[in-house]
Amino acid sequence: MQGDIAVYACKWGYCVSELIFLVPRYLGCAWAADRFCKKFLRIVPSRKYVFPAGAFIIWMVVDLVRELFSLPYIVAALMIHILLTVLIIESFQEIWEKKVLAAAVLSAAVTLMGNFCVSLCSLLTLILLHTLLKIPEPFLGGWQDGLICYISAAAVVAFLHFLNGRLTEVFNGGDRKRYIIMAVPLLAVTVMMDFVNWGAAHGVLVRSGGNMGIYFDQIFSHGGICIFSALAMLAAGFYLLGLERIYLEQRKSSWYHSQIEAFKMLKGQYRQSERLRHDMKNHIIALSGLLQSRDWGKMEQYLADMSEAGSLGMEEDTTGNRVVDAVLHQKRARAEKNHIQWECEVQIPKSCPINEYDLCVLFGNLLDNALEECERLEDRDHCFIHIRGGKVKQCFLLVISNRAEIRISPFAAAGRFSSSKKSDPEKHGMGLLNVSDIVRKYNGEWEIETGEGRFTISVLMPFGDAVEDMEKSL
Repeated sequence: MQGDIAVYACKWGYCVSELIFLVPRYLGCAWAADRFCKKFLRIVPSRKYVFPAGAFIIWMVVDLVRELFSLPYIVAALMIHILLTVLIIESFQEIWEKKVLAAAVLSAAVTLMGNFCVSLCSLLTLILLHTLLKIPEPFLGGWQDGLICYISAAAVVAFLHFLNGRLTEVFNGGDRKRYIIMAVPLLAVTVMMDFVNWGAAHGVLVRSGGNMGIYFDQIFSHGGICIFSALAMLAAGFYLLGLERIYLEQRKSSWYHSQIEAFKMLKGQYRQSERLRHDMKNHIIALSGLLQSRDWGKMEQYLADMSEAGSLGMEEDTTGNRVVDAVLHQKRARAEKNHIQWECEVQIPKSCPINEYDLCVLFGNLLDNALEECERLEDRDHCFIHIRGGKVKQCFLLVISNRAEIRISPFAAAGRFSSSKKSDPEKHGMGLLNVSDIVRKYNGEWEIETGEGRFTISVLMPFGDAVEDMEKSL
């Protein structure tokens, strides 16, 4: 009985001393985890401080319970992963699949980077003790463990900060299935790393063969864990970014296919209009007959059929390019249906080098983004879309403005745009990737400006002669 009391007293004393190292370490990790999750997830307003406090308590309590009650390492690790996932699900507002992905990335980053840094620092420390201080079989403990603990915590914090600027696209899109496909392998790698640590804690180490001593056994063990952790991090990173790149290309491809279908439809409309114009002489004869017979009802129906068949309303937006006229006609009809003010002044010069398909993609995507933003607003009394386009010197300039509610967006950190004025591009969406491809194809530039409830995108693309002059000047 007295022996048990003494053991527990020693454990409590050890835990109290460990608090000196654990508290700063877990405070830093909780702060970094909070910033990481809030970067990609919307926090529940009433739980603004719940997540960082909860993460700190989970790490601290589980670690202390493990020391006090000799809880198996693998059980403690799984408890931390499960509790962190539940905490994220309860603290943020996104769909649960996205929150599970955030929990998986967070657990993988903390586990893999923490293990990599601890093993690397331990490996280097053992080598220094053996070579510089001439200690035949050095062991780590005391202040050395504490220093390594702080270094690993700092590395985890830095790594989470690094991920904040690299995973914007991973958490974008809202595809539930994709989030789960990304999360499951990360969780599997994390649990595998936990089993490696559990094995190391139970003497399952990489050994030198038994003939080189404890020092080399430690070197081989820490080296093995270090290499495994590094490979696991690389594999997880390549998987996440590679899968996201494939998904992005698929989305861009689907957008291009939809634009091709729209282009074909617009061509068909113009062919139909041309046929109507070709038969205009016959239509005039038919209308003259109805006029003479004073059959006003049939005449009215006949004119309505002609208007519908020929899309005669398109003449309101005459730009000099039939495809652009058709796109503007479609989008204007959608704007009028939703009571959105429409102003358009566009002239496509005959010498414009942009082919009709690219013009369809350019106008279609930008106007779809503007319409979607206006339709998203509850108050449409002051919604507007203003379009200006034409030749400026040796360039084609297109400026589209629309009313918008400006918010700070994670896309601003993604480095996607050529301008420094990048606020709120998220809801202007995937279509901007296609616009970017068109602008790049014609050696152009584009810029986004926001302010006073307005979103404005400007596209400038030089004509062929201007590009040649720029290349000569360079």
